[in-house]
Amino acid sequence: MKKNFILFIFLILFSCYFQREEKDPLYLYLLYSRAYNQGEYEKARKYIEELLKISKKKEYYRDYIFFLYKIREYSKLKKVFFEYEKKFEVDSSLVYPFLSACVFTGDYKTFGKYEKKFRKKFKNDKNLLYLSSVLYQTRGEYDKALELIERLIEIDSLNRNKYVIDKIRILSQKRDYEKALELIEEIENKGEDNIDLLLEKAIALEGLKRYKEALPIYRKILLMTGSNEGKLLKKILNLAIIVGNYDLADSLLSKYIERFFYDMDLIHQYGFVKYMKKEYKKALEYFSIALTLNPKDDLAHYYISRIFYREKMSDKAFYHIKKAIEINPRSYEYYVYYAFLLITEKKLKEAEYVLREMPDKRNATYYYLRGFLERQRGRFRRAIYFYKKSIEYDSLDARRWFELGALYDRINDIKNAEKAFKKAVKIDSTLSEAYNYWGYMLAEKGIKLDTAKMLIEKALKYEPQNGYYLDSMGWVYYMMGKYDSAHVYLRQAASLVPDDPVIIEHLGDVYLKLNDIEKALFYWTEALKLKPDNKDLKKKIEKYRKKGI
Repeated sequence: MKKNFILFIFLILFSCYFQREEKDPLYLYLLYSRAYNQGEYEKARKYIEELLKISKKKEYYRDYIFFLYKIREYSKLKKVFFEYEKKFEVDSSLVYPFLSACVFTGDYKTFGKYEKKFRKKFKNDKNLLYLSSVLYQTRGEYDKALELIERLIEIDSLNRNKYVIDKIRILSQKRDYEKALELIEEIENKGEDNIDLLLEKAIALEGLKRYKEALPIYRKILLMTGSNEGKLLKKILNLAIIVGNYDLADSLLSKYIERFFYDMDLIHQYGFVKYMKKEYKKALEYFSIALTLNPKDDLAHYYISRIFYREKMSDKAFYHIKKAIEINPRSYEYYVYYAFLLITEKKLKEAEYVLREMPDKRNATYYYLRGFLERQRGRFRRAIYFYKKSIEYDSLDARRWFELGALYDRINDIKNAEKAFKKAVKIDSTLSEAYNYWGYMLAEKGIKLDTAKMLIEKALKYEPQNGYYLDSMGWVYYMMGKYDSAHVYLRQAASLVPDDPVIIEHLGDVYLKLNDIEKALFYWTEALKLKPDNKDLKKKIEKYRKKGI
């Protein structure tokens, strides 16, 4: 009996001690700290909330605010902060979690009110200025973010370089790439260079679509960091593909494809690169792998269709483009390619129907193909209407301007044809076809022959061994009455393109002017063999044969 009584007393005393510990703030704080450090956040929450019920100490409130920020309970954080603000003086360490909570909950009104209040209270506090700048960037308010960074550059000379990089980064975020690049070049001229600056330069050049300049900088960063990080690798691959450096893309992919074999983007890129290098068998292999991994891969079907078209297997090409559309009927690109295949098969009505079925017709390609269809039908005025609509959506496509000029020529509207050609070569000064067509058009009309000669000279500058361009130059000299010069160019053109009836007929014409009718008849006859339905040429041959030759 005595033993039982002693045990009973011991249990009561132990229970009281345990209950005292459960209500002891220090003990609860130790339990909270241990749970937090071990990542047991539910337990940590229980202990810190119990602790605040029995003790309203400033330190516990602060820890609770940081804890709520850690577990991303931003709405709760704001409520606790407002309680804290009523009881204690707010110090600058709580500014960032509170303002972040305002941004992440979309409470921009409170953010604006308190951000101004804090900046007034903690004037020239560098951490606050920097954190506010970061949060303004998060909100997309780049001018305000820049203003704060400019202030930091003024008051913190020791960290000036870091803030200048931040300024460049913000300029790029607001797409002011020109200004960002100017600032980068200023720093470079002072002999300063670091990896952050290089990265910002690459980003600015990429933003300005100066991809060829951005690409080597990204490659340099990859070498400097020794990084195999997928994001940077994909950036370099994308740029290599954009600038048409398929050998570089191929080289990178061959190194990394095994490590990232199940990365569908890389498989697609490898297939695309092989396709662009005309390695169709290898391209088919990779797109087939993509289909094995995902039978509903519409992009793989699309490129397999393109491969079979190149390999002249039209039935398979049609099968796969139909599958691509079946899987993803929202991609207008697939409809465009399907229409293109039908046009190549001269199924113009079916092609028009496919274009009309496109999910989104508000794009340049739709109107371009409609114009192309009308051109094939010989409806040049209607084709012009669609080409102009296409250019409304994309006015920087030099080839479309060139083709529009050619359509104006078909309806004998020389004035508008010249306007279109001027636009084409302004956009792409290396578009030799436009110079050649424009010059030949003028020569055919017998007008502006000096201009025609100058234009064809530009075309030949880019392609000096192009038989068609040499023929155009020969024809300009022919129209100028300079038959010896015409003969030189036309002989050269005929040797390069011996199966073109127009070039061969031109050579016959120049021999006529050089009083060599026998050779003229020979070349005209050869031209007629190449194009037997040329009635005008038949009449010309008969006319000179009747003269007793």
